[in-house]
Amino acid sequence: RTASGMWEASTQTVRVLGNLFSPTGATSYFRQLTGRETGLEPSEDTPRFLSPVGFVRVAGHAVESGWRDVLVLLFLLNIFVGIFNMIPLPPFDGGHVAVATYEKIRSRPGRPYRVDMAKVMPIAYLVFMLLVTLGVTSLYLDIVRPPDNPFQ
Repeated sequence: RTASGMWEASTQTVRVLGNLFSPTGATSYFRQLTGRETGLEPSEDTPRFLSPVGFVRVAGHAVESGWRDVLVLLFLLNIFVGIFNMIPLPPFDGGHVAVATYEKIRSRPGRPYRVDMAKVMPIAYLVFMLLVTLGVTSLYLDIVRPPDNPFQ
């Protein structure tokens, strides 16, 4: 059951991340921020990150529900962080893997190729700014529209 649970959590995490960063997911997130929702309440499929404020609120609901839900929440958090960190963009670990793979492909016997990391830094800065923006907006959403109790 553990292996199937990990597989299910991993595939759902990848699907939700893909949904969040898709054009429709970004539009839905923007509508949540501006309060211009289409009249429908956000569903379980509506993409949304939780800030630390929202996560603590959800963790409090898990504690009220029982120790098993706390462990499941910690399990899901670890799966999410691991998969999110492997996004192949700098400054994530997946970005370092992508650069190392590119260097290996471009290298020839006796002539190793090295990427000029100064040229990669603008991408890292852009990704960092996207993360800061996502963090600030998710904090705003968690204060204005707190997440529901998923353990009911």
